Amino acid sequence: LLLISPRCSHRIPRMLRAAALTISIGSACGFSVNFFNKPSIGRDVRAGVVALNMIDCHGGAHLSVEQKKALRETAELVARSGKGITACDEGPGTIGDRFEKVGIVNTEENRRLYRQMLFTNPVGSDYLSAAILDPETIFQRSDAGEPFPSLLMSQGIVPGVKPHLKVATLPGAGGATVMQGLDSLGTRCRSYYEAGARFAKWRSPLVIKDGDISDLAVRTNMEDLARYALICQSEGLMPIVEPDISLQGDYDLETAIRVNVKVQSHLYKAMLDHGVYMEGTTLKPNMVNPGKSCQRKYTAEELGEATITVLRRCMPCAMPGVNFLSGGQSLEDAAARLNAINRAKGNSPWNLSFSWSQALQLPLLELCKKNPPGSPLPLKEMSELLSKELAMAGAAARSACSPLPLSSSIPPTRTFRPSRFILLSFSVCSTRSPHLRSSQRRVPSCSWSRRPYSPRQGCCRCLKSLGGESKRESHVSQQIEIVHQLEELHAHPHSLCHRLEEISWSCTPATLNHKGRLSVWQPENV
Repeated sequence: LLLISPRCSHRIPRMLRAAALTISIGSACGFSVNFFNKPSIGRDVRAGVVALNMIDCHGGAHLSVEQKKALRETAELVARSGKGITACDEGPGTIGDRFEKVGIVNTEENRRLYRQMLFTNPVGSDYLSAAILDPETIFQRSDAGEPFPSLLMSQGIVPGVKPHLKVATLPGAGGATVMQGLDSLGTRCRSYYEAGARFAKWRSPLVIKDGDISDLAVRTNMEDLARYALICQSEGLMPIVEPDISLQGDYDLETAIRVNVKVQSHLYKAMLDHGVYMEGTTLKPNMVNPGKSCQRKYTAEELGEATITVLRRCMPCAMPGVNFLSGGQSLEDAAARLNAINRAKGNSPWNLSFSWSQALQLPLLELCKKNPPGSPLPLKEMSELLSKELAMAGAAARSACSPLPLSSSIPPTRTFRPSRFILLSFSVCSTRSPHLRSSQRRVPSCSWSRRPYSPRQGCCRCLKSLGGESKRESHVSQQIEIVHQLEELHAHPHSLCHRLEEISWSCTPATLNHKGRLSVWQPENV
């Protein structure tokens, strides 16, 4: 302290003052620098600077090899292809409000039975990689006496926990909020790990006002997420970071892209500055959407491209997976947009999947409304519906989903009715157009089989009655794939599929434009 005192600073060379400052800070942080035993002052100063730089933990340098391996393995398990996360982390108050709206009494036993139904679904292990639990749930047991974390692990589903507490208003930030719970987080994480949790999830809610989010709100929330991640990793829990930008407002898609890039860039910078081991973390962001009050409507494909654009501009490749929250979207909307995101993914290195709560659970609770208030939970019906919902979510995570057309993803000039997709494919050798009925074909040698749905693909050749032009003469051997509307097919009574709502044939790839007419799909657009 004497060496760096201002009153004696004129007696001490600048280099020595710097070295003394380095030794003081290094000693306070637990690092030792043997300054006076070295012959060269310059080398001592450089050694002190190295010690000072060691204060920043780079890339989880404070973690052991075993800790890093465990965190990385958990992150990779959560980010398994084609599987997602079921978010069951609502507190007793939140789920109690949902119960009361549908006439279910909010008791701990009802909450336990409901969560048990979610965790024991017969197809859960096929579509789920992880489950986020509330602190109440992580200490509960099944009817057989097995702890819920152990029950999930036996199905290959990684159990996690929500460690944050309540939202608090950030003074002087125009109504912006922060999440409480960093105090004593290490102690709570230790108890959650002992109970069987292997990851945690922390949500930081943000709201766009006047086309932006204040720098103070962004910086404060992202720094909190980084500190949470650092503490979780030190206690063995793989952290999922969740910057959640609300859909409130009338901002457009370009604003959403800009603000999402700003928020996520601050997040990753804060995580790197804190020394978070990035390979042992995953992301749970919102899909990039315009505000709910935005006048312009965007297609699911545009939203998918926007979401991928944000990730490509700032997300580290070291993080293995992204699980999008539903953010108040319906299951159909969320599935259609996740499907579009995966189609726009290209060669991006991340696994892109879901982490949904309301999208999956609200339709289940709607089943309770048909019963008198206070009735038991219709667990069997809930489980059957959940199986169908998980199948749709899993298909969207593999970009193989064909949900019912959504009004938000179709140009307003074209109207779709809910329809059941009927897919047929065949090979034909014929001298007439293959769209004719089988009785009208000259050669009856056709092999029929079901094939995976390839949405909005078709062909404009060999389909005279549908506006196409046959360029091939007799004995055409072709597989034809086409997707067409029932209303348009009704206009052609000789069509093979005049009673089907949608049919798939295969030939030269093509697509339907917004007027319902066929247009060739050029290779550069594939």
